[in-house]
Parts: sequence; structure tokens; C-alpha cells
Amino acid sequence: MRLHTGYPRARLATAVCAVLLICVGCAGFGQRQAPAPIYEVEKISAIVYGKGLTSDSKDFSKIRSYAYWQNRETGDSLPYKIGKKDMLADAYLPVDCSVPNKPAIIFIDGDSFQEDARTKHNTPPYGNFFASRGIAFFSIDHRLIADATPEGESTAERMDLKSAIRWLRANCETFGVDPNRIAVMGDSYGGRICVDVGISKADRYISDLPENHIDQSSRPDAVINLWGPLSVPDFDPSDPPFLLIFGSEDRLFNWGEMIADQCERNGIPCVFHVLEGEGHSPMDAKLNGKSINDLILDIVNEY
Repeated sequence: MRLHTGYPRARLATAVCAVLLICVGCAGFGQRQAPAPIYEVEKISAIVYGKGLTSDSKDFSKIRSYAYWQNRETGDSLPYKIGKKDMLADAYLPVDCSVPNKPAIIFIDGDSFQEDARTKHNTPPYGNFFASRGIAFFSIDHRLIADATPEGESTAERMDLKSAIRWLRANCETFGVDPNRIAVMGDSYGGRICVDVGISKADRYISDLPENHIDQSSRPDAVINLWGPLSVPDFDPSDPPFLLIFGSEDRLFNWGEMIADQCERNGIPCVFHVLEGEGHSPMDAKLNGKSINDLILDIVNEY
């Protein structure tokens, strides 16, 4: 089931909240909870959630593909040494929250492999907002181009997000998290990573390193995609629910429509919020008086 709100269906504006509750409830997200109280937030920094393979080869001019590690001119394999990098997460947790099984969000920022995303300027506001509403929020680092990953940086980033999901499931009691209510969330390229992980099969993007809790499921329970594109449209009815938020003037808007259409064709619950007149990364935009964080909060409290 797909709900499309905002642009161009302005006639839905006065009824969108009621429609959202009905459609999301019958789509399997669960029942609406009472408004969450505001909690103080505890931040725990630099938690090791897993390991990622890296290489000491930095001769990018000769590397034809990060996945194959071959000399551009000769095709010969390049010598390199493999190491392991600690993958880190920052946790934002509600203080004195009596709910034993809290929903959780794992956030991956859209940085196109260039810099560590865990502490970027837009991450703490997300963490503080959601944790203050009773949701455990985890912002993760991932491997970058500079790490010269033997799997290829695109594959490695998806592997890292799956490792974070498995790590959190293995440590749910520590953080008071419901193992069946773990959402992944990303903006721009981070949204793309979340979509790819959400629709990927269990045997794809999987690290075989024992440090990465390979006995746990890496399937997220919901995907929150903030203005991110799509790699391969490999959807099926078993995929988790989706929340999509895009500006109508975003150069990537067609990707949002494509993802929503794929969800509809496969019977995947999907809420598609369109912010009329907004471009890419409209952080301060509102829809029917609700901020983007409020729209996300509605869904997290539903599924």
C-alpha cells in the first residue's frame, strides 16, 4: 500500500493525518502510540560496532576498480596488505525511559565516501531529537574511499550498515531496544545505501568476519529514505516498509517516484511525502505544519 502526500495532491492536506493513520495501520506498521514525553539525552561516543577490511595501497592512479585491484595499464593484480578498521557508532539514548523495548534508528549520512559521517553537523540534532522522544538513535561511521577497501567502497558501505544492524540486534538488551523495531535512515547518498540494504537478500553485502555478529539478522524493520536515489530495483513483497521524503524540485525526485512505484507493485507498505517547491536536502521544510523529524517520528511510532 502506498500513500502519497503533499505535491501535487494538495486536496489531501486537511485529511492527511487521518489517512496516514488508517493506511499505515492496515499496512502493518502497527498502532499509533500516545505522544512521547520529552526525555533528557545521554550520548555515548565511539562504540565499536564491527570491523571492516582495509588496504594499505594508496596508489589510486593505478587502480582501475576498487573491487578488483588491478593495474589500469597491465591488468596485473596490485600487491597490498589487508588490515581491519574499527567501525564506530555514537549512541543517543533517552534517559530514564521506562519503555523496555524502544524502537531504534541507525543513521548513515550521505557523504559519498569522502569523510566520516558519524559526527557531521546535522547528525547530533537528529540524535538529540529522536532520543528525547524515546527512540534509541545510532549514528555510524563506515569505510571510505581513503580506506581502499578490497570489496570496493560501494559494497563496503552497505556491508558496514548491515554489520551495524546485526551488532544492534546482538546488543538489544544493553540498549533496551526492540530487536524487531530497528529502522535504517539516511539522507541523499545515505538514503540510497539504506534502500539497497533494505531490499537486498540475506546473502548480499555480508561480511564473514566473526567480529560482525554473523549469527544475527541484517534485515531492517523499516527504511527511511530522505531524498536518496536507487541503485538496482530489486524489490520483492518481503521487503520492509518504506518512508520516502523528497522535494518536488529535487533533481532526484524521479528516484523517489520510482521507489514508491516499486513498493506499490510489490505490495510493500510505503508512505511517500512530497515537499512542494523544495529542492534537494530541504532540512527545514514542513508538510501540513509538521517538520521532517515529526514526519519520521510518526512512522517510527507506527511500525
